[in-house]
Amino acid sequence: MNLLQDKWIPVQLGTAEVELIALQDLLCQENDWQICLNRDDMELATLQLLVCLVQVIFMPTDKRHLVQRWQQPLSEKEYKEGIQPFNEWFDLLHPKYPFMQICGVKSTKITPIQKLFIGLPDGNNHAFFNRPDEYRQASLANAAILLFNQAMNSPSFGGGFKGALRGGAPVTTLVIDESLRQSIWCNVLTKEFCLPLYPEIKRDVPTWVVPIKAKETMHTAELGFIRGLFWQPAHIELICGTNGVVTGFNKERFPFTIQDEVQVRWPHPHGVKKWAIKKGEREEKFLSFTTEAPAWTSLAALLVEQQGEKIGNSPALVLSQYQQVFRGRPLHLAIGGYRNKQALILERRHEVFYFKKGWPEGIGHIQYIIDYALSCKGVLRKKMYGLNKNLGLNGLDKKSESIFFKQTEGLIHHVLQEFDWQQAIEEVKKSYVKLTNMTKQIFEDLVAPYDHDPKMMKIIVRSRAALAKDLKQMEG
Repeated sequence: MNLLQDKWIPVQLGTAEVELIALQDLLCQENDWQICLNRDDMELATLQLLVCLVQVIFMPTDKRHLVQRWQQPLSEKEYKEGIQPFNEWFDLLHPKYPFMQICGVKSTKITPIQKLFIGLPDGNNHAFFNRPDEYRQASLANAAILLFNQAMNSPSFGGGFKGALRGGAPVTTLVIDESLRQSIWCNVLTKEFCLPLYPEIKRDVPTWVVPIKAKETMHTAELGFIRGLFWQPAHIELICGTNGVVTGFNKERFPFTIQDEVQVRWPHPHGVKKWAIKKGEREEKFLSFTTEAPAWTSLAALLVEQQGEKIGNSPALVLSQYQQVFRGRPLHLAIGGYRNKQALILERRHEVFYFKKGWPEGIGHIQYIIDYALSCKGVLRKKMYGLNKNLGLNGLDKKSESIFFKQTEGLIHHVLQEFDWQQAIEEVKKSYVKLTNMTKQIFEDLVAPYDHDPKMMKIIVRSRAALAKDLKQMEG
């Protein structure tokens, strides 16, 4: 199956049945197709894969060229001429260099295909196709998406295996537009934008065309743009059954070293880079979900560059370019990633934030709302911790934080979606009131089981009054 020629992209048009279309169909027609899979992480991975394919093959020269591509579909002639030099790179069953694989991988046993479904390594699949049994096979189309997602966005297979170029489980951010075709172009960097950021190397090809050598030592500056976009750190070879489906794969360990991978990360265009000065040296890493805190708590890092003396961050390059090229347009920002503990996936998070026109100038106001929400959470947890001690209870503080995040997530999304940037100060004040009221209600819900006990009533009344006082002071 060739990703540039065959029908492999799972899409839906309106309420029609899900169908597979070719990349040519997508780029050369003006249909309102949307990616349609049964897991949100696979949908984001499919979009990311499409963006990378178009980035490599049809990179626009400058802003004007990009806007033209965004506005008008490619002609069939443009498409066929564009893919010609790359046809053999993106064939899943190529006899010499199959897509994201290495031929002749040696393994003592076959790994079930389910191992490529992130978060389902042990046969507990109830999510991707809503089947109660183990996931035992995959179509070639799904296998291509799984290979890409595992290499780009997942921890490694475990001891002795290298992980993604951005680290164990990085957060991916991509811009979403009205149609799938336009969404892709919103995330494709121009040559003009890329030149200062990526070193030019003589032969910039994917790792499955020119494999990484065992025990090879390389530097970040030696990773070309194409090689980095499709970085495959593992030796994998798919195993296909007689009916044309993938049933498993072989994998093998092989050591190599990227010397600069901690100090200076390769500037992947789909991730938020963070940096800090430690022991006099700059260390960089990509944003990942490390706690139970929802994505909105990191919105400042996702949206705007911050440069301090010892710490800082930069938003995804695709968002930085979107802000320059499509200035004045609203923003739909898809955010996705996994929270992991080494190779174990604890949870997956994928959501879309919407911002009206004027969002770049209103980022400071967004931060006010986020900071206030986090302060409310902190005050609530402190009061519940006090009740734990005074009432001889346990766990109210942690429970309050979990409930706060769950109940405020919808509110935060609504506030950001409806935010009127022309009335920013008033909007912020209204948001404060909503968050204050929600914090008080969470307190009431948590103390309700104890509020009628005479021994506890006095303590709860004092705690309630202290919470109200602290919240009022925060509102200013």
